[in-house]
Amino acid sequence: MRTIIRLAVVAGLMLLAAAISPLQAQSRGTNPRMARLHIMWPSIGSPWTMDVSVDGKKVGTLRTNTYVHVDRPPGKHKLTMHGVGGWTYDADINVGPGAHYYEIGPSGAFNYPRGFGAINRMANGVTGKQVKGSASSPGLVFLEVARDRGPAALAKLRPVGKP
Repeated sequence: MRTIIRLAVVAGLMLLAAAISPLQAQSRGTNPRMARLHIMWPSIGSPWTMDVSVDGKKVGTLRTNTYVHVDRPPGKHKLTMHGVGGWTYDADINVGPGAHYYEIGPSGAFNYPRGFGAINRMANGVTGKQVKGSASSPGLVFLEVARDRGPAALAKLRPVGKP
């Protein structure tokens, strides 16, 4: 009788675990009062890496097709990417509790004929809206991804470890 109860408990736990997909778990913060920032770099085969900081603290080094996430209190924060050759891009964000998604992608404002930046972003699988910021060199920017599209974008990428 104990064996049947144990099997039933194990089966119930397995069903519960299957009901929560890994994407749901990743998009939820460990504390529901915190903001979980997912920072992604979807792209086609760039050989470079990108150091990413939140509020001046490094949270990870991204390669193309990777992401990192970090929990922060709701409110204003500064996202910074540090690229090859020492250039940076800073963006101020204001977030509430829950998941927020940001992509690194090509700017639509610099180095492209009118409209080509958007085409380049689509070709690289980047779908976000550019977050206003300041750059030491034009090219890559932070793009905010809609919450309903973020989990699908995240599913195509690999996580990276924290430094």
